[in-house]
Amino acid sequence: MTLTIFSALYILCVCAIFYLIQSRFRIGFLALSAICYVFLLSVPAGVTVTAVTLFAWGIGLLIGIPRLRSFFTAFGVLSCVAFLLLMKSYARFPFLQDETSVLHRYILPIGFSFYIFQVISYFADLYRGKLIPEKNPLYMLLYLAWFPKFISGPIERKADFDSQLENVKTLRFYDPGRWSRVFQYVLIGVFYKVVIADRLGIYVDRIWESYGEMGSAALAFGALLYSFQIYCDFAGYSYAAIGFSLLFGIRLTDNFLLPYQSKNISEFWRRWHHSLSSWLRDYIYIPLGGNRKGTVRKLLNTLAVFLICGLWHGESLKFVAWGLLHGLFSGVDVLLAGAEGWRAKLRSGLSGQILTFLAVTFAWIFFRADSLKVAGSYILRMLSAGISPGGIGADFHALFPQHITDLMILTVSILLLMMVEYLAERENKSVPALIIGKPYYVQYAADFLLITGIMILGIYGPAHDTARMIYMQF
Repeated sequence: MTLTIFSALYILCVCAIFYLIQSRFRIGFLALSAICYVFLLSVPAGVTVTAVTLFAWGIGLLIGIPRLRSFFTAFGVLSCVAFLLLMKSYARFPFLQDETSVLHRYILPIGFSFYIFQVISYFADLYRGKLIPEKNPLYMLLYLAWFPKFISGPIERKADFDSQLENVKTLRFYDPGRWSRVFQYVLIGVFYKVVIADRLGIYVDRIWESYGEMGSAALAFGALLYSFQIYCDFAGYSYAAIGFSLLFGIRLTDNFLLPYQSKNISEFWRRWHHSLSSWLRDYIYIPLGGNRKGTVRKLLNTLAVFLICGLWHGESLKFVAWGLLHGLFSGVDVLLAGAEGWRAKLRSGLSGQILTFLAVTFAWIFFRADSLKVAGSYILRMLSAGISPGGIGADFHALFPQHITDLMILTVSILLLMMVEYLAERENKSVPALIIGKPYYVQYAADFLLITGIMILGIYGPAHDTARMIYMQF
């Protein structure tokens, strides 16, 4: 799903028809609406998700045959991995970069990594006996192509998704509580995206375009801004996806559990992109042995998981470095887990939260850079450039050439974000749930501020590609 007027109008049209048709037709209607949306968004994605759906449905039926279970599970998983590797590495082959090539025009999809992981989890759960094979291809299509989660997840499990489909059949239009949740999730998601993430993106891009001319303070500032940009971009999408999905009675996984409130890197990965981290835990880490075979094996398993996590994001060496860096951070955290005294403080309390945020922010440099070489150059200059000849003021004047207003907007937005998420952390709630739980006058005041902020401070229009989310590329 993209955060555009087209997507909003499409979902509203689907919603209107959904509540008018008989309940027994709803699931089939949603499945067809989902794949139509995917085709309208991208023909290659529509072709691919249709083919993957038929493949998953067919292989799933074969896994249901006891004597064929092992062979077809292995075949299905290996086929998915091979296809994923092909998609991730196509840029290495010059003949595949031509926009007229068959691969580029008809196969190369958006959001492929997300739904191929769902297929792998489906095969694995069938093999483990947690599921029975899906006999209705429309149910499989709805699971893989469900448009609120199509572009950037979350990565749903088939059992969790299917458990809510009975709600779809019995859902009533009149439900003020559900409509309130829809409104809050979508509103906050859009605010995170167009007011914070997209505004930050303007200055992050400006810093990275001329990082070779800036001093250390400006480059450190750029790393900080990107850390908030990627979070608000992805969390904003995830909140909006949850809200739009609730229109139809389907509750998606909370993909972000206030990750920047984490006290250590292990906690961070339980909170950041929760559906991916839990997928890696259940289908990679635990099968490798998890923490059951001693500390050394646990460290190696952790490193392997983060290497795979890096490769999932892309075949570039910069993603490998990013994954291995998080593996190193997690290994240190494992060793500190039983420590006492000052070492224990490194992974708890305010000091742990600050260190975790700084470590994550440093690693994001590799994620944002165009290549591993560029990331190294950025870090080297950030650590060695010192104050530029014109002083810190000159760097910031280059970033904000017209006036200081944008800097003030960014600063206030980030401070408000940190404050609200701190309050949500204290009540153990998401930000939308925090607002929903308040008295009506507090909700109305918050909604007024959010809507005003979106209308006045939002970054959108022909000059800005607001429809594109950072995680669309994965």
